[in-house]
Amino acid sequence: MLTTRELRIAELAARGLSNQEIGERLGLPSRTVGACLYRIFSRLGVTARAQLGEALKEHVAPAPAACVV
Repeated sequence: MLTTRELRIAELAARGLSNQEIGERLGLPSRTVGACLYRIFSRLGVTARAQLGEALKEHVAPAPAACVV
């Protein structure tokens, strides 16, 4: 399970932003972004940014809708 911050970093990285660009958007040093991505890759079982988009789709699958009676 990813934290809210890790999820946001992963989403931005999947969109093609660099560590520096992600850091500027989130107010984090680029080294912190890199360290987070290292953990994110491990948790999602990916080895490249190009794989993040698909891995996030699987990780953030929508919860089943509740039945309304």
